[in-house]
Amino acid sequence: LWGCNENAPVEPLGPTVPAGLVVAGTIVDTEGRPAEGAVIAAESLVEGRAAAVAARLSGDPDLANAAAKSAVASAVSDADGAYVLDGLDAGRWLLRTDLSDHLGDSRQVELAAAVGTTFVDIQLTPTGTLAGLATLENASLHDGTVVYVEGTSYLAVTDGAGSFAMTGVPVGSWDVRAFHAGYLDDATTGSLASAAEVDTLPDLFLPLDPNIPPVVD
Repeated sequence: LWGCNENAPVEPLGPTVPAGLVVAGTIVDTEGRPAEGAVIAAESLVEGRAAAVAARLSGDPDLANAAAKSAVASAVSDADGAYVLDGLDAGRWLLRTDLSDHLGDSRQVELAAAVGTTFVDIQLTPTGTLAGLATLENASLHDGTVVYVEGTSYLAVTDGAGSFAMTGVPVGSWDVRAFHAGYLDDATTGSLASAAEVDTLPDLFLPLDPNIPPVVD
């Protein structure tokens, strides 16, 4: 409907203009597929620290309250992986992106007052789980064996049955090794092709180390 009065015409409503500066872009995986449902949050930086951290360290309650109210913005990517964060102030911001079964992303971006929209595209690495069984020779309990992806910090420790699961491992092919003091190592390989995949590895068996020196009783 249109409306007017005798003194001045009423102009039609135009598109909504977001207040403040805008960060926009797309979030994809390593294959270039749109990452739907990723949560991206922006937090302003104060002297190189996230605003909430800087406020807590300052011990100033007024600064802490201001940081809590105005220093954070968030959005969720759509089916095309697109996102928009608006209402931001000029300055340096920390962008954090999280998506289930993907490695998170964290980066800093400088927003200039003269630039209305800053475009930041983000690529996330999908992750999965390597699981399996590692047992010990002549043992009734098989807990305490460390199973790890060689050359990385991904690891798990077996339970009493020898079961283990390493979560959050990036897609790809991996060399996996099992270690337990007093036993010889065993190794195998695993491969993850897509997000949330679970690869059950071949069973690992650690024989007793025959070179362990005797213990005097």
